[in-house]
Amino acid sequence: MPSWMALAQLPWGTILKQASALLATANDLRAQTQRHRDVAPASNDVAVLRKRIEELEQHDRASAELIKQLADETSALAVAAQATALKARQAFVLAIAAVALGIAGLLLAWLR
Repeated sequence: MPSWMALAQLPWGTILKQASALLATANDLRAQTQRHRDVAPASNDVAVLRKRIEELEQHDRASAELIKQLADETSALAVAAQATALKARQAFVLAIAAVALGIAGLLLAWLR
């Protein structure tokens, strides 16, 4: 089975639908991280530190959601790959059977 046929089995709708959300989340995380790197708190004020902790917890939740989405997409890709491998094995067995029948036909034709 050509590789382009295997690509047709992938859940492209799901992948493309989630790609924009994944990209937006990753860009938001990168932008927020960059802002905090650029603007460090000048004091050890407890309120500033608490706010920073809350932001870090929010980043952790966003990262966990991003990881979950990536895991879901990876799982969908694995299922598609497994289905493609099964079809490839079936095609291989069918090809072997066709070759065997062809050889048998040639032998019959030759012996007559």
